[in-house]
Amino acid sequence: MPFSVYDGIVAYSRAANMGLYLGSRTSIFNDPSRFKYDLKSNRILVRQIDAGAAGTYDPARGWMNGGYGNGRGVEWISYECPYDRAKTLTVDAVTEAQSYANGMESSINLLFNDFFQNHLPAEIDATNIAQWFSKVPSANIHTSNETDWKTDADHILDTLNNLEMEVFNSGYNGETVIFMRAKIYKNLITALQNHNGFASGAMLLNKPVTVTYDTEIDGDAERALTVTIDTERYGKFIIVEMPDDRMFSHVTLLDGVSAGQQQGGYVADNDAAGYSVLDMVILPLPSAFTSTRYLISNYLIPNMLLNTPAALADLSKANARMFGNVEVGHAGINQKGDNFEYDIRIMYGGDIFENRRRNCFAVKHTDEQSGGGDNPGGGD
Repeated sequence: MPFSVYDGIVAYSRAANMGLYLGSRTSIFNDPSRFKYDLKSNRILVRQIDAGAAGTYDPARGWMNGGYGNGRGVEWISYECPYDRAKTLTVDAVTEAQSYANGMESSINLLFNDFFQNHLPAEIDATNIAQWFSKVPSANIHTSNETDWKTDADHILDTLNNLEMEVFNSGYNGETVIFMRAKIYKNLITALQNHNGFASGAMLLNKPVTVTYDTEIDGDAERALTVTIDTERYGKFIIVEMPDDRMFSHVTLLDGVSAGQQQGGYVADNDAAGYSVLDMVILPLPSAFTSTRYLISNYLIPNMLLNTPAALADLSKANARMFGNVEVGHAGINQKGDNFEYDIRIMYGGDIFENRRRNCFAVKHTDEQSGGGDNPGGGD
């Protein structure tokens, strides 16, 4: 079967979105129904809802002289993703031909999948967690050596109950996400086992979350992309287990070029003022958002495929099937070498809405308790 850029870049978009939701743990806050995308930049519009409180009706004033209580209403907030990252993935044409000759999946797609499954999600998660934590009010940040906020196996259940009370008292009574680093999650499982919490099957429930990305082609549901994410529920909490090396108050992104930074990715910025490992970050579902944009600046194929349908890709039609947050800038023949090549830019970021910060909480780690674990290292 001849290589098709048209089908290849649509498959790329599908795999990119699947990788985002299945690899990145913070993608639970990436809800495409809340965004308006500007396909030519890293800017998005995010919908913030703030009804405000009620006032007392005055028959003399009626409805003509004021709104009875302040509220910001519905606002589309302009947000520019602060992180603009780049990656070049390339496979020699002869190597790729060998893959096809042996009936294997293409090597360039496997390389792409490895990037989106084993490397990029960790960076997105670590930067999102650090950014969200920076917006949590200081009064809502606790330390794991304090009474009522310990995270070892003997106290974690009490701490979760206290957190549920705090979120409720802050004015929110709905589903809330707890990002919990792996060693603290282990303590939670131990605590439930020690208290026969799994006997009824109701203490930690598995419940899927479904996210749907529509294409720009109206009325064609078969082209939509649906991803199902498994989550665990503890009361009103959605428990999201996080790898230890994604839970830091501060991170530094490596540029992939400078001396000592060639590996790319990120590291914990443990020299930053106030740096801490984070045991838990607690965010109600309406409180935060994250967005990831993929720009395939160049989707290149070897010259040997010049006379195949690869050279006739209609990017306007392809981009209409790219689920909104992926765009191909150029697809054509590789002039740089006899390679298949993806030149990718990933623009991403996340934040907390101002009117929801009061509902957000966090527990920082300290080694001055038993069972809390050590200080994990940096990222990929």
